[in-house]
Amino acid sequence: MEYIGAEHINEAIKKIEGMDDEALSRLIETFTMEQNPLVGYSLQAAIEFQNDELSDLIMYYFAIIYQTFINAGYKTPEINDEMIDAFQEPFHQALDVIHQQEDYSEISALINQPVLEQWMVDEIGSEDVEGNVLGDETQIQLYLVSMTIIGLLNKSANG
Repeated sequence: MEYIGAEHINEAIKKIEGMDDEALSRLIETFTMEQNPLVGYSLQAAIEFQNDELSDLIMYYFAIIYQTFINAGYKTPEINDEMIDAFQEPFHQALDVIHQQEDYSEISALINQPVLEQWMVDEIGSEDVEGNVLGDETQIQLYLVSMTIIGLLNKSANG
């Protein structure tokens, strides 16, 4: 299967941002039922980081990321706890390379969705509609969680 492209991301953003609160809530509920262990794992990060702002950001970006995979035609079986656990070691090794050498190539290879990865990196560092930028800690935390989501969804979709 091909990589996710900008058109898939743009379609997802348009869909998510075009929904009223009730419709978005229903969509997120559907996505949560389809990927309950992944959503639970992702939200656990906000609790562990003790960052209330992160929970809302995670759900918003989870909806866009998951919708992007759907738009690209990926079939993403439910990610289970064993898949999450198996992903952790290579993910932490890739993070070590980032910390030691400032080399993102290993995490990019693990995530294996270059356009979606770059969009998320750009999104994390950009201003919102009100001109606010996320704090450094929240940017790092959102990066960690979103790269895990992308990587696990990609691994699930590609077997």
